[in-house]
Amino acid sequence: MFIKDSRMSQLMDSPVPPPAVDKQTTSSGHTVALIDTLWYGHHATYFKEMASALASSGVRVLAICPEVEDCRESLQEMLTDTPEAMDRIQFASITHGKNYLPGRDHDPISTHLRWKRIAATMQKLEADSGWKVDMAFFPKLDSMFRFASPSVPNCLGTLWSGIYFQHYHLLTGKGLLGKVQQFLKGDPLLRNKNISIVGQLDERPTELLSDQYGIESLLFPDITDETPPEGETQLSRSIREKSKGRTIIGLISLEPRKGFIEMLNLAELADPEKFYFVFTGPFQREWVSEEQMARITKLQEKVDSGEIDHIFFDTSGQRIPDGTEYNAVFSAFDIAWALYPGFQCSSNALTKAAVFQKLLIAEPGTCIGKRVQDFDMGAQLEAGDVQAGLQVIDNLADGKNEKGDPLNPRFSDYHQLHSRERLRDCLLEVLEKSVTTA
Repeated sequence: MFIKDSRMSQLMDSPVPPPAVDKQTTSSGHTVALIDTLWYGHHATYFKEMASALASSGVRVLAICPEVEDCRESLQEMLTDTPEAMDRIQFASITHGKNYLPGRDHDPISTHLRWKRIAATMQKLEADSGWKVDMAFFPKLDSMFRFASPSVPNCLGTLWSGIYFQHYHLLTGKGLLGKVQQFLKGDPLLRNKNISIVGQLDERPTELLSDQYGIESLLFPDITDETPPEGETQLSRSIREKSKGRTIIGLISLEPRKGFIEMLNLAELADPEKFYFVFTGPFQREWVSEEQMARITKLQEKVDSGEIDHIFFDTSGQRIPDGTEYNAVFSAFDIAWALYPGFQCSSNALTKAAVFQKLLIAEPGTCIGKRVQDFDMGAQLEAGDVQAGLQVIDNLADGKNEKGDPLNPRFSDYHQLHSRERLRDCLLEVLEKSVTTA
């Protein structure tokens, strides 16, 4: 009842730029090789949404990914209104490849070989389809950059671009250490002759990208699956029933990097008559220390016995598929926990919160915290400050931020800037600018 969207005129004052001009007419007829070698987390979601956006805009797509059949089936469902768009998509399978440094996703050898394998796959698909690629686009550039030499993208034989997710080291790395970080993360690839514009999800390093690498950047939306819940699921129904009308604060995925332990510390001291905390989703014992596991086990026993009834504690580790099931659980929350200690990147948890109009708790000094503040979508809280956290959740339950000021959430403004329509516009703008400046 404290949710109230602002006037659309406020959008023009937003720190995030307004949607790009629709380039559908000029981009139609071009061919884009869309490439990702990973298929977990958001990789599949981003890939499918981008393939759908391009194909439905008249662009031919060479879809190169690890799970071709999953991608094909999803796109057929996504493009039911424009079934002819499927004729503009050709598929090829690729894998991430072996890593040569234990415990690492990237190393100099595997990154170099990944570029070469992608080039060979793309060129074969070009020959099989008869479509000449105008630009290769990587939904997540990070796995292509680490330890790579600046010239290796030349093996593609075409223009290329993509979204650079984790470039916050540009904000924090100073002096010689900063230069070393940039080199190891592969930033020099941004000077490659075949890339003229790069996508990003965090607007803060925009000027640094331009100043240091002479490259234009474009802020992409942090999209999410917006599928409405098809009624209650067993899990969402159980959460609502057990909450007994209390304010629900929820977290899906019990990873320490997502502030699982910090939220747990707050939950144990919160007013059990007023708040109900939900912990569910993926969980693995190796994510926590032995001491933390012992604490979790004891808490689970108290919850199961009914000694504690203001916490929903599911450590089964069962993944909740994004879409109707995930959104049903998320919709049960009043407040979504988005305080990820030290995490500097964007998160589509904010987009999901905007879609389903849920307030957020975030850490100040981060991309997430800045956006929560800029769009008045919740409160900021320093990680580990439990006493301040108790006041913050009291404030949020009354529709106020951490300072006690009334909230006027700009959910619709934020959603517009992180929508599928914005994604399409960004992709077409990158394509147009790449081919016209080549």
